[in-house]
Amino acid sequence: MVRIEFTVARFDDPGALGVLEGRQVPVSRMVLSRTAVAYLFNRLGQLNNAAKPPVSNEPGMTAAAASTQVKN
Repeated sequence: MVRIEFTVARFDDPGALGVLEGRQVPVSRMVLSRTAVAYLFNRLGQLNNAAKPPVSNEPGMTAAAASTQVKN
């Protein structure tokens, strides 16, 4: 079992000195089984791979140029 806690940062109004202070507040807690954790990590890995820029096999080509290159 794995426990995951999601939090948000809540910022208080600045005081007389103008100092911005905040605190973290839990908004959700989940307890996952081993199977659910493995599935979650697998999906996060797929999301991470989809978010990466394309890689070119040609030497000297940048990722930006590779993303605009059209394959025939």
